[in-house]
Amino acid sequence: MRSRRRFGFTLIEIMVVVAIIGVLIGILLPVLQHVRRKSNIAKCESNLKQLLTGLKAYQVDYASEGDCFPATLTYMVQGGYLAQPKILVCPFDMSGGHAGTRHPNTAYDSNPVTGVAESGCSYFFEFSGKKCAWINFPQTAGYEIGPPDDPLTPENEIMTFDQFNTNGDSIVSWGEAKWVQLKFGDYWLHGADGKAIYGDLRGWPPSVFPVIRCFWHQSALEGPKANTEKNVLNQSIESRQFFSGMHWEESVKN
Repeated sequence: MRSRRRFGFTLIEIMVVVAIIGVLIGILLPVLQHVRRKSNIAKCESNLKQLLTGLKAYQVDYASEGDCFPATLTYMVQGGYLAQPKILVCPFDMSGGHAGTRHPNTAYDSNPVTGVAESGCSYFFEFSGKKCAWINFPQTAGYEIGPPDDPLTPENEIMTFDQFNTNGDSIVSWGEAKWVQLKFGDYWLHGADGKAIYGDLRGWPPSVFPVIRCFWHQSALEGPKANTEKNVLNQSIESRQFFSGMHWEESVKN
């Protein structure tokens, strides 16, 4: 009597194979996600380095104007300082730069109320030519750059609107505010005991002072954690890159 030959798999065999595949996916997926995230971070870091190189080339071309940067990062492409517009887009930004400088989970500097958002650009330009909301106080007010009786700050510790408004127009731009903050410092430069955290240095060290920030690395985080973790990538004026929380000042002095 001829035996019947069995073709295909039994249901149990199929379920075993599916279970094994599921286990393998569970093991490999986190690894692949980690590799992809590292790759995206490296690409973003490369973008920021190229942007800084372009900004420094701009400074050379306009050296006669003193402290200066272009009003927007998008000008870097228009002015020929960047080879490709895609350098303005962080790999984590799935909107391709159309959502501006912030991820929906983030707050603080990346918030649209600061008015720094640029179409087609993922990055937050600290030296933007746009109006700086936290400096455009009533002209009778002032901005504290140091604690009382601190010998490292100027004799007048309250910077006036006119001192920030270096070009004499009716607003203080982010660029104007940041050049003052870089040179003279502010209350962030002092510890709880009132002592300067960088010794006798007056103003912020350029190596820790961001010129460009990327908030899109927050995209993997949700809820309150997104605003507390050090996942904001910063490009300093002196080529250094570092991660910080939303308040970079607080991160670099700890």
